[in-house]
Amino acid sequence: MTITSDEDILAYIKRTKPDWIKIDTIERLSGGTANYVWRARLKEKCPELGGCNSVVIKHAESFLATAPEFALFAERMNYEILAMRIAADATISLPNCTVPTIYSYDEADKVAFMEDIGHSANMKAYISALDEPPSSGFAREVGTALGRFIGRLHSAGHVQRHELIDKLDNPKGVAISRYVVYDRVESVLKKFGKTDQALQDAANWGGEQLSNNPQTLCMGDFWPGNILLPNDLTQDLKIQVVDWEICRYAPSGMDLGQFLAETYCLDKYRQPCKDIITAFLSAYCKEYHPTLYDARIAIIHFGFHLVVWTPVNDWVDDGTEIVDIGSQYVLHAWQEDWAWFKDTIFGDYLDTIKSSSENNHR
Repeated sequence: MTITSDEDILAYIKRTKPDWIKIDTIERLSGGTANYVWRARLKEKCPELGGCNSVVIKHAESFLATAPEFALFAERMNYEILAMRIAADATISLPNCTVPTIYSYDEADKVAFMEDIGHSANMKAYISALDEPPSSGFAREVGTALGRFIGRLHSAGHVQRHELIDKLDNPKGVAISRYVVYDRVESVLKKFGKTDQALQDAANWGGEQLSNNPQTLCMGDFWPGNILLPNDLTQDLKIQVVDWEICRYAPSGMDLGQFLAETYCLDKYRQPCKDIITAFLSAYCKEYHPTLYDARIAIIHFGFHLVVWTPVNDWVDDGTEIVDIGSQYVLHAWQEDWAWFKDTIFGDYLDTIKSSSENNHR
């Protein structure tokens, strides 16, 4: 059934769960583009919904919620729910970084009832709205938690690869991810007057790695817009990572490149927060132990994300500078010119990888 309005979701609840969900009020939530999401406040606490007073309801249709004329595969939600349940495991989640609890999921109608984490802001919006830079302590706490979390996800995905890879084979998700970055590189570079064949070769290689190297479980859309922070930070920090529908088996560096590119833009164009990046990479290396191949993927993805997305995502009025910056990162990683990165955000990260490689060969 099609569920696109408040009346539709209320009718769905009345039809499927009349005995255990008593709705007081319901409101459509904004923030995403693909799915329909509501917050339902309950007349009474429901044991099946964690004994809470409210719940988030998420539904996927076979089109974009914000643009129904664009088709989108509804089964994306099956992958999302499975990946979130995997990520909720104590071997991956942390006390200060986890995913919303999933109370129930109707695979036929693609409706999930999830934990409502209350009033929160995504990391991009939160840092962008600050009047002054976040404290170094806060930045390091956020970076460390996120680095440990995604590193643990990649490690678990590698260990459980044979068990999970078929279940999380998400070819349409991979195709979307390839299209929105690598397949657009050529046209974006031409727009900015760049015709370097090495950049196109790197883009072709990166796209092939994404499509044909199912290395480990990746979140798939790991960026500050999908990282929720509580509005009230006077209490203990609890980060929630949401929107897993493009999860897939792919090179681990894809998650890093996307997150680091967007956080680099936060640091450059909004509020200085480089400690998030430094702490993130340090914590990540302790959990996953990346190789130089992983670093090459991460930096190339980082660079191309800057090239393709930053000029069109309200970061800058003129994208010439950031396209040049992204291109330089790509070219030096493509050429494996690791010395060039010494004074960049990847300097310590590469030193850690090279040191670990040297120790392993002794």
